[in-house]
Amino acid sequence: MKHLLTASLVALSLTAGAAQANPCVALDFDLKIAVQDALMGAEDPRVSRLAGYLNDSFYNDLSCRMTLTYTGEALQALLGNPPELMKAALTMPAPRNQSDALILILQAMQATVDELPG
Repeated sequence: MKHLLTASLVALSLTAGAAQANPCVALDFDLKIAVQDALMGAEDPRVSRLAGYLNDSFYNDLSCRMTLTYTGEALQALLGNPPELMKAALTMPAPRNQSDALILILQAMQATVDELPG
């Protein structure tokens, strides 16, 4: 009985942690693909090359954050504008994790392009 109670408590704590880690109920695949295309089509070849190496969990995490942050209308407007979609994706507020480290790298690369004259 003691082991069953312990296992139940552990299962409940893991379930709560998993729900907090990824609060998205359903993933917006159109948004995920649009974000991936925007990053892979970036003006800076360093950004587009790095974006090609990022895995599905990065794009899932990013699109999840965007669906929790933006309204449906705002997301629809961003889907038709890849440069603005990329800017919105790279400025998502969130707790620090591996995706955030990659976003910081992409932001730094994009900042060098934005500073170029022309």
